[in-house]
Amino acid sequence: MTSFDGFTDLSERYNRPENGGASKLSQVLNTYLGGIVQEILGHGGDIAKFSGDAVLVLFKTSSSVSLPDAIHRAIDTAIVVQSSFGRYETDVGVTLRIKIAISAGEVHFSLVGSPTFSHYIVVGQPVWKVKLAERISFAGDIIVTNYAWSYIHDNEYVWQKSPDKMHFKIKGFTSYWRSAKRLNLAEIIIRDDQDSEESLDLDDAIKIDSEMLAIRPRLKNVTTRFVYASLQKFLIKPVLNAVENNEPLELLTEMRQIVSVFLNIVLKPKDVAGLILEIKSIFASVCQIVEGYEGIVNKLSLFDKDVMFLIIFGLRGLKHEMDSQIALHCAGEIQQCYSRHPSILSASIGVTTGMAYCGVVGHTVRREYSAIGVDVNKAARLMMAYPHKVTCDKTTFMMSKLDPAHFILQDTIQLKGLHNVGPIYEFREFIE
Repeated sequence: MTSFDGFTDLSERYNRPENGGASKLSQVLNTYLGGIVQEILGHGGDIAKFSGDAVLVLFKTSSSVSLPDAIHRAIDTAIVVQSSFGRYETDVGVTLRIKIAISAGEVHFSLVGSPTFSHYIVVGQPVWKVKLAERISFAGDIIVTNYAWSYIHDNEYVWQKSPDKMHFKIKGFTSYWRSAKRLNLAEIIIRDDQDSEESLDLDDAIKIDSEMLAIRPRLKNVTTRFVYASLQKFLIKPVLNAVENNEPLELLTEMRQIVSVFLNIVLKPKDVAGLILEIKSIFASVCQIVEGYEGIVNKLSLFDKDVMFLIIFGLRGLKHEMDSQIALHCAGEIQQCYSRHPSILSASIGVTTGMAYCGVVGHTVRREYSAIGVDVNKAARLMMAYPHKVTCDKTTFMMSKLDPAHFILQDTIQLKGLHNVGPIYEFREFIE
């Protein structure tokens, strides 16, 4: 897992017209992320998810790649990425930094959703442990879990134990380091084809070019005439509309006012199969509620028993004058739906309104639509700081134009990484 420091500050700086605005921010972000993605893919990694200012990367085992080799490649990639991109100076005085965490083990993949809109999830101890490792890391760090490190010859790397004695901090290579062969993208696809039980006829083979490489490895066997139909269920409406109209995705790049809704649902303990079934059910019902309010489910991520959603109101083609009010009503319905659910321990929601960078970020061969900004981060912080509630910032409170009786002023809590957040309110749909 790779996370980035500085994206929010960067979006705030470029929000000023004199600094170039959204187009310049998009150029900087995509140049930076593009180089990182290229290194990851070149070492045999696969970008599983972009989550705002973080990337979940998988190095998979196969008949030709053992688990020690996959871990070796992950560590090697991390060192190269930190060396090349660990400190990136921008032209507006913001320095982008990286922290990287690495774990290993068995994970489970699953699609959740419907034939018209779906997300995929990655579930398992390695995902949860890598997020825990990322939490204890700092900018410039490469942190490896104890289990992953047990597969590595420790004389190949310069390392030290972390203060918690449960993780290892990697500093670089030693003279005993053995090279894991760097792959080019075509080799990765050919090897995957060799591991597949199904073979393709020559007429069905997809040409290995930049368009084909935009397809995820799991979907590479879909023939060109079925690619669009197969992938459109993974696209949110603004992106889907742009694709249908043959518009360049760069035209989606903009600074715009949006309402960010972060939802955190904590589930009761279950085995992996039960957890996946529960997530599928929750995703379907959340999407149904959000669609009724003309919002967009933009991100879905998991951490241990927590299921987190980023829901956005006010995107292109779905803008309403009363988006803040609509978002609060949507959040209230979701919270009411899950606050007494027998399989759920808690449902917490943070709602904020403000300007954010909205656009496609990443590399030509792997990118996602993201919203980046201080108010987006604030919604996530509210979600975690005020459990079992729907909370919002002052801007949302004011722009909702709802009766003040729906709102209860909350005690001030310091939100990580944020200053001068102003008053915070709990929103209640029904006035007692």
